[in-house]
Amino acid sequence: MRNNIVHIGAGELTYEIRAIVDIAEKLNRLGIKTNMENIGDPVAKGEKIPTWMKEIVADLAMQDCSYGYCATKGLLQTREFLAEKTNCRGGVQISA
Repeated sequence: MRNNIVHIGAGELTYEIRAIVDIAEKLNRLGIKTNMENIGDPVAKGEKIPTWMKEIVADLAMQDCSYGYCATKGLLQTREFLAEKTNCRGGVQISA
């Protein structure tokens, strides 16, 4: 006998990151280039990772500070920056 390990309501959930793929494909059809670095497995999908991104990762990998931990919620300076950008939109106001 099998145990059902999936919650009953799980079928009603959506995985929004996948919806981004549809939007990116529409943009591509309109002639707007998109990079799909963080969508599933980009290399398996034929995406070429831009050299500038590889260079950033390679440089950071050589820095000892890249292997340390940051605050659980992320860096305060980054959270403040993102909150400011979001709040400038005039909609929902958030804090760092």
